[in-house]
Amino acid sequence: MELPDDLFDQLSPLIRALPVPVSDDNVLMPEFRLFQHEKLSIYYVPFDYVNDQAQVAIIGVTPGLRQMKSAFQSAAQALRANLSADAVLRQVAQDASFVGSMRTNLVKMLDEIGLARCLGIETSRLLFGERDDLVHTTSAIRYAVFVKGKNYSGHSPSITKTPILRDYIDHYLRDELERVSEALIVPLGKAANKAMQILIDDRAINPERCLTGFPHPSGANGHRKRTFEELEPFLRQTAQEWFVRHG
Repeated sequence: MELPDDLFDQLSPLIRALPVPVSDDNVLMPEFRLFQHEKLSIYYVPFDYVNDQAQVAIIGVTPGLRQMKSAFQSAAQALRANLSADAVLRQVAQDASFVGSMRTNLVKMLDEIGLARCLGIETSRLLFGERDDLVHTTSAIRYAVFVKGKNYSGHSPSITKTPILRDYIDHYLRDELERVSEALIVPLGKAANKAMQILIDDRAINPERCLTGFPHPSGANGHRKRTFEELEPFLRQTAQEWFVRHG
């Protein structure tokens, strides 16, 4: 599946006209739907900003509905303020990436492995604010995936064996990570880790730059704390070694 490079520009008039706050129906309009086959659907979300100078890249699975609505609302407001396309997309990344309790958990975990210290900042929370110049945020599947109308978890159907989803990994995710070639990669959860393993196996990504096994920060992940405690020494060491070599 090949998407036009100017997708955001094409959809900007629709996004600008969205009511604020946006509703589920506003963002699930047919005009934003990119793919539909049986139970699987993919919808555009304005998460197209790529920070080429990022020192860390955080990779989720796919935007959920809450994150999707936050992104569209941020984009609508920024467009009405007459920001440039690049400025709009950067604002969306800052406002909507891993929004909610997931961001709170993520910041805590990143700080515990010493990432903020490696980056020379007080806390990883600044990555979603005044130091967003240090981070690139994205997902294994950049746009919002739904299965039978529900948020896609990354497991059923398989993120690596479903052709349309594999296509996003092989092309769009690969391209993004090649553009942020100096960034430490933090894949969140099993599905994002599987996506990264594809690129590692294809030798598109150096495994030394990947915090393999990093658990998903969602509060719904009941194994998050135990898994993180088990992996924390490895994650800390991998991060520190990467920045020693590339700092």
